[in-house]
Amino acid sequence: MNAAHPHTSTQAANIEALPDLISHVQMRQALDRDTARHLAPLITDFINHVNHWWITSPDGWLRIDDARLTDTLNRQHQRFNHGLYEGPE
Repeated sequence: MNAAHPHTSTQAANIEALPDLISHVQMRQALDRDTARHLAPLITDFINHVNHWWITSPDGWLRIDDARLTDTLNRQHQRFNHGLYEGPE
């Protein structure tokens, strides 16, 4: 554990057990099983799956491990999906 990534040992072990890349087929299956969610209905380049954010790439879905970006995506997901987004003024 370090100051930039304050994970417990269990969280760190879970992160290390996850692949850095999963296929488009695997993510489609997760979406079909309802174990993955898009950032917002119209923002489909980011998906939350197994409590991590993933971004699409030509080769599959890359797991995001940057804490600041993860916090931002969590906040935006809340805004878009829980009635907190009011749209452009």
